[in-house]
Amino acid sequence: MKQFNPELKGTLGENLYKKNDSHPDMKGKCQIEGQEYNISGWLKEGKTGPFYSLSFSVKEEKPQAAPVGSKIIKPKQIADDFHNDEVPF
Repeated sequence: MKQFNPELKGTLGENLYKKNDSHPDMKGKCQIEGQEYNISGWLKEGKTGPFYSLSFSVKEEKPQAAPVGSKIIKPKQIADDFHNDEVPF
């Protein structure tokens, strides 16, 4: 079975979240030299007809959300718990 190589490949589709004219008409992603990029495209009119103006930006990793039901502990809470000498039994 042939292994899929995403290098120099990507996708581009309609931006379903476009709210105003400055937002891109198309959004997508691609991989170049191992780095993932976001692609934004705007439909423009040129002398010879319509074309897409493209912009590439490095894909930023989104922070992972805490699992549902997990308790987020703040640094101050950790320090307060450490200095609490009470034994819970």
